[in-house]
Amino acid sequence: MSAAPLPVPPTRGRRRMPADDRRRQLVGLGLQMLTEVPIQDLSVDKVAAAAGISRGLLFHYFPTKRDFYIAVVRAAA
Repeated sequence: MSAAPLPVPPTRGRRRMPADDRRRQLVGLGLQMLTEVPIQDLSVDKVAAAAGISRGLLFHYFPTKRDFYIAVVRAAA
């Protein structure tokens, strides 16, 4: 006897954000957080959590912390 396959749960309606929109969102969150903390205390973990993504996905858009910080500082200029 083989078990019937489990039904696939319905999706929650989440859609993948286009890459450029996601980058803008992450930089915007970084800018918001810069109003509260200095750049050296800006946490990519907190930015990722605020965006509802994993830290690893943030690094998909910005390969290093430095790349992320540079994007935030450029946006602030």
